[in-house]
Amino acid sequence: MQVLRGGAFVVLTTMVGCDALKPMQQNQPKSPTTPSNPQNGNQNQGNVGSTRPTSKPLDTVQWASDPRSKPPITSNTRTPTPNNTPTTNEVIVPDPTPNNVPTSYESRPAANPKSNYKISIVLPFYTNEMSDATPLPSKSEFALEFYAGVRLALDSLSQGYDNNFEVNVFDNRNTDFNSLLQKYEVRNSDLLIGPIERDLITPAIQFSNERNVPVFSPYFPSGDLEGANPRFVQLKPSLKVHCEALARHAKSKNQGANFVLVANGESESSRFRFFQESNKDIKFREWVISDVATANPETFAQANKNTVFIVPSWNESFVAEVLKKLDASPNRKNFVVYGMPQWLDFSRGLNEVFTRLQVRVSSSVYVNTDFDRVKEFRQRFFSKYGKFPNSDAFLGYDVVMASTQLLKKYGSNFSYYLDKEQGWDLLHTRLNFARVNRGGASNDNFRQVMKMENQFVHILRFNGYGFKPDN
Repeated sequence: MQVLRGGAFVVLTTMVGCDALKPMQQNQPKSPTTPSNPQNGNQNQGNVGSTRPTSKPLDTVQWASDPRSKPPITSNTRTPTPNNTPTTNEVIVPDPTPNNVPTSYESRPAANPKSNYKISIVLPFYTNEMSDATPLPSKSEFALEFYAGVRLALDSLSQGYDNNFEVNVFDNRNTDFNSLLQKYEVRNSDLLIGPIERDLITPAIQFSNERNVPVFSPYFPSGDLEGANPRFVQLKPSLKVHCEALARHAKSKNQGANFVLVANGESESSRFRFFQESNKDIKFREWVISDVATANPETFAQANKNTVFIVPSWNESFVAEVLKKLDASPNRKNFVVYGMPQWLDFSRGLNEVFTRLQVRVSSSVYVNTDFDRVKEFRQRFFSKYGKFPNSDAFLGYDVVMASTQLLKKYGSNFSYYLDKEQGWDLLHTRLNFARVNRGGASNDNFRQVMKMENQFVHILRFNGYGFKPDN
């Protein structure tokens, strides 16, 4: 692998066998058939260690300190959150709408496939904080896992594609992001994958509009974006999409039940609108709790009728108290609970309560380790790195495999054709893209499109051992 002083490593599909990552070989299981951790929805089987880049720095620009350890940024307070956490945050991108955005579906840019493509990947690696003599910074682990999945995808492409893909990987924590966007390799890209930080989305979209380059966002699950951004492709569904998926599933599985939305105070009750606005046929009752100790679920219980509590909260202490209150109710057998993806990472002390209350959650990630192609990926990953992949590695693999297939089929204008790609199964999710228009407009004017969003959400049910799909 070639390491450039400019801060990128270049990977060509013809360069098979190059190794930018050193697998962690100590204390690793001898075989991928003997995992140490059970599958649990958002987690993958196996002993997930860390990968380490070469000791050569990718860049020499001074780092900006950052205490975060996991993406994405979902609040103005920069609180670390799980990597499938939805958000309602708005990202401001200046208007006016660029002139190069078409006004109608019929006038969208023609597909322009070609034989050679340049892809830039931007992630926070924190490489100048790494050395062979120091522990790997925890805040860089997800980026390295993602990159390990990318490398495995490139290995696959080198064997099965006629196209050539030149991939430049940049560390945006070693370089000012706006300066990075001016690098020759980036400015001449056919696709930009990343960044993942909220405050970098605005310049990324401005770059996209200026250069007619699609931006594939692997982590950031934005709510609303300002301006027209049909080249901005969002893999993670927003909070609105999660809520709508929970409501649809709850109604389909619990016909005739009472439906109750539960919030931790008035601030969380603002999330109720995503349920109420998308479900005109049913009026959800609303339960805003200011003091769990005095909360009485019997108010919503009816004899011989299920009551479905939907709790769009990721405050673990609040959720735990509410669930224990429901679990202690004499009407518990008629209670069903729906929750958010963050519940996948809650304490295992809630497992029995999850089982009794038939808890279901939404998630943008689920890796079924019973599938042959997942088993094959895990075997290949273990053979290459001496460790098992986590969800970030699956994500890196899927993003590259999906985006390169889209480039091959449509060229760099692929974002305008994503609504044709429905039901496309990846290793960790499915692709069901939709145009998300400003103000909920339903017309075909691309100048109203604020993003192209994957709107597939898994609904998982706790079965006593872990979360499994609830079809």
